[in-house]
Amino acid sequence: MLAFLANALNGSTTFHTTKIDRNMERLRQNDWFEEIDQGDRYHRLFFANRHVRKYLQHNRRVNQMMKKKERKPNL
Repeated sequence: MLAFLANALNGSTTFHTTKIDRNMERLRQNDWFEEIDQGDRYHRLFFANRHVRKYLQHNRRVNQMMKKKERKPNL
């Protein structure tokens, strides 16, 4: 518990790779994300950008993103 709090206060950049991979698989089940993931420009971001990886490691954020995209009609 103390290690968790110390990392939170220090701004640790450790990522939960298993969570990120699991959420990526969930997102890939959607057609709109599959199109994004296939492009070289955005595919690199999922592995290199720490802000994107931090966002993808949170289940709640990924769920919200999926729900918003389902509600939004394709234009």
